Amino acid sequence: IYREEFPEGWGLDEQALGLECYSISETMFKRRTGANSEVVGCRLKGESMQPAYQPGDLLLVERVEDPDGNVKNRDHVVVDLTGRGEYAMKVYLRHVQMLGSINPHFDPIPWGPEMRLYGIVVGMFRSLV
Repeated sequence: IYREEFPEGWGLDEQALGLECYSISETMFKRRTGANSEVVGCRLKGESMQPAYQPGDLLLVERVEDPDGNVKNRDHVVVDLTGRGEYAMKVYLRHVQMLGSINPHFDPIPWGPEMRLYGIVVGMFRSLV
């Protein structure tokens, strides 16, 4: 996963991200985000979340650093696995303190003290071409 900042005002444009133009409304994020929340784009790599997510999908991630605050069981989250910028998207399994994958070929990962929550996935865009 790599991070792409959203420009001010929630609009995405080709110059800001080097992508085709998407229009994003602030009202799309009313479900979880507050007035001061930060939403960033993360491009997905890897196969651990297939078939629901594909490599190249653009994830909309609300920045949340406290897993005890806003993260619910089975939320899809982005986590720094090592505390040094090795990010992965996983399913948060709160009741067993583990990170799971949708793809059954990937084993769950126990939540470790070096891990840092980056945010909660609140949306996704996929190229149709």
